[in-house]
Amino acid sequence: MTSLTAERRHVEHWCNASTHADAGHDVFSSPMTLAVSRWSPGPYRSARERSGVVEPLDDVDELEQLTRAFRRRPPTKLLELLNSDYGIAWNDIATVVGISRQAVTKWRKKQALPDSRRFGSLCKLAAFAARVKRSGGDPGYWLALPLQLAADVESHLSVADVLSTGHFELALRHFDRRTSDGDVLAKVFPGYLAESGGLVEVVLDDGVCVLSFDQLGLVTADADIEEARSDLVLQVRDYIVDWDEFLHREKPHDAREALVARLKQADRDSVLKKLLFGR
Repeated sequence: MTSLTAERRHVEHWCNASTHADAGHDVFSSPMTLAVSRWSPGPYRSARERSGVVEPLDDVDELEQLTRAFRRRPPTKLLELLNSDYGIAWNDIATVVGISRQAVTKWRKKQALPDSRRFGSLCKLAAFAARVKRSGGDPGYWLALPLQLAADVESHLSVADVLSTGHFELALRHFDRRTSDGDVLAKVFPGYLAESGGLVEVVLDDGVCVLSFDQLGLVTADADIEEARSDLVLQVRDYIVDWDEFLHREKPHDAREALVARLKQADRDSVLKKLLFGR
């Protein structure tokens, strides 16, 4: 009987919250809204440059205030806001909250309710999206944005993956261009392995790009990934020369023979780089 009463009160809480939200309450009607003089969106400009924000609040305080405001809304209203108004894909919402896409569907259809921890993540995601949108950004695009190890080497992790670990303030600094993709990856996913689509594995280790060509036992590392790539290309060229002179006589070499023959066909560095790094 006690659990049934608690469940009834839980449902009534969301119904009351929904009624309150529909009555015209707006998260941004509170005094904490920042003064905005102008904004002109453009790529790779800071949020302050794009929005003209004056005296911004501290990231943590601002997100906490926004999160508390969103707690007055029921899950169904938050999900509708995140998807319809902020353009965030259902898969990204599920990733951030740490649930399956099917669980999100159940919340939308009111077949289930999130526990307090996941509801808190949902509210914090809404707060993050509101902050990004108010500063001239597109929350849906930003969450789906893949992080890069370098200008031409994408990881397979997105901002949504960063938020799923609870690093909302770090993601906000990333949006404001106060920290780089590489720094975010190093902090949140140290030692992350980037699948380059080529023969070489790329690992970011404390700000250093480590490139490994395990099939030939070659490895190089440099803070500048282009320098590391160029060095590995030279190592491969030297290996091919050594192969022709004496390495081909080693046993066993069957597995390497076909690989070296494939590498020798890449007579230009641009072709060899594409083969090694996939891009």
